[in-house]
Amino acid sequence: MDHVGSTAVAGLPAKPIVDILICLQDWAASAPFGDELTGRGYVRGIGDDRFDEQKFFTREPEPGQNEVPIHMHLASATGRYGRDMLAFREVLRANPVARLNYAELKQKLAARFGTDLEAYTREKTEFVRARVGAYNGG
Repeated sequence: MDHVGSTAVAGLPAKPIVDILICLQDWAASAPFGDELTGRGYVRGIGDDRFDEQKFFTREPEPGQNEVPIHMHLASATGRYGRDMLAFREVLRANPVARLNYAELKQKLAARFGTDLEAYTREKTEFVRARVGAYNGG
């Protein structure tokens, strides 16, 4: 289990959302795990259709609760989705220029897309892919 996303990178502006990545050694275990999450108030979200063996869940706080939304990413431990999320976090932690460029992109996209999280995320894809590719030597 890893803390990923912008809140996992010191100094990076972030929406008040905590992203958690759980990589499962046995992908077949994702079905019962997903059932457990939905039983605890998580909702199945739109996943990243570029990857197999990944699922995305969200949980919004109850009105009046002093909590932040949580995004839970389930991924196969042997798949690219989780590795790419961790690689991008490490790029941002280690590279102040990439962190600054990503912060500027995020602010521009937030102004453009507002609460449309799907469009906001889709538009970050090229930036993320380029940094992950360089991190992975490709």
